[in-house]
Amino acid sequence: MKAFIIRSITFLSLWILFLLSNFGVNLTFIKSTPPPCAEKENIFLIGDSHIMTDILPDETQGRFNLGNHGEPYYISYLKIQKLLKTCKARPSTVILGMGPQNFSNFNELKLQTPKYAKAIYKDYYPLLLEAPSFFSDWKMPYDKRMYYKTIIKTMCLYPHKNHKAWLGHFDGRPYRLEVADLDKTIKRHYYAESDTLCHISQIAVQALDSIITLCSKENAHLIILAPPLHRRYRKAIPDLFQKQFETMLNTCRKKGIKVLDYSQLSLPDTLFYDYDHLNTKGAAVFTQILKKDLNWK
Repeated sequence: MKAFIIRSITFLSLWILFLLSNFGVNLTFIKSTPPPCAEKENIFLIGDSHIMTDILPDETQGRFNLGNHGEPYYISYLKIQKLLKTCKARPSTVILGMGPQNFSNFNELKLQTPKYAKAIYKDYYPLLLEAPSFFSDWKMPYDKRMYYKTIIKTMCLYPHKNHKAWLGHFDGRPYRLEVADLDKTIKRHYYAESDTLCHISQIAVQALDSIITLCSKENAHLIILAPPLHRRYRKAIPDLFQKQFETMLNTCRKKGIKVLDYSQLSLPDTLFYDYDHLNTKGAAVFTQILKKDLNWK
């Protein structure tokens, strides 16, 4: 019996040592792999899939599209914080996407909804590991079991260098407006699973304010950009969120932040992927508009 206990303790100790060793190696990889920084000036395009699909990057000009699927503002804050810290020696412009959907409390419910929480933890664990008090600081309810399960799977089982999903990327889309489901999109953005209207997310409002403060502190030029939305999507937005969106745009303007609102830009159907994203052709057209308005090369 005593020999069995000793063997069990030895095996368990070796297993824990194995997990911790892999965790340490992967943490080293994360810290030693810097995000993209231009030689001169950085232009970081930050936001959810509306940024990810709508603006073409040009890394030769320091323009990085770092949008990602369903990225909420509280995650964008962590991302911008890391980018500005890493690229502190170079001037940076942060272009933050804004739309009515950004202020739906669906964005924090994601952390308690398995399919969304799993995606967020899988993409953003490097940022969350660097902010260990994040959930308590933001008073954010989350699925602890799934979060720590993700940490074990991504950090402890084997060493690897693929820890860059948090950066996001440009994602060109085809035309598929004719088969897009507008009702499903509106329900996902603005309604809880019980079909009740979501609330305004005070966490999103707080996170936006934190981003504004962070950019000011780090001397980064912040621009708020509202990407184009199809007229049918705009018409279907619940009044609560459309009014909040307009309020936040005006709040940013009053703080002296440059605001570019293209949400009502009239574009032909052929340039849309669905009702709230442009396709690749649409992204090319919209990027040309931004080049003119922002004097990009």
